[in-house]
Amino acid sequence: MYLAQEWIKQQTHYYIRETFQEGSQSKSRILFDLGTDPAQYIIYPGGKGYYFDEVVEASRLFETTWENLRQMDSNTFTRLYRKQALKFHPDQGGSHKTFVKLTKLYENLMKKKGHKPS
Repeated sequence: MYLAQEWIKQQTHYYIRETFQEGSQSKSRILFDLGTDPAQYIIYPGGKGYYFDEVVEASRLFETTWENLRQMDSNTFTRLYRKQALKFHPDQGGSHKTFVKLTKLYENLMKKKGHKPS
């Protein structure tokens, strides 16, 4: 995973990208579009490291974009959480760590939306 930049219409756009093998070819894909201001998503501690906000993790676990998550009403978001919770639940073969992470993200995002998690 790496931070990439691209010049579009006189502005620098930033992306989180990854490189992966597909057969004998190396390919690259965008995991998350950071837009023109990556500072709203990334905390830079100095040196050569970046810490990523919960944005990238939420997009990955909920299998949708950050914009979709932000725009969802609380009922739709709760339905999506329940669907993903079933998928990642340890009793269904999922990882306990991933399930706990998903639940914490759900609770944090519901608070940001001004609702109590149900």
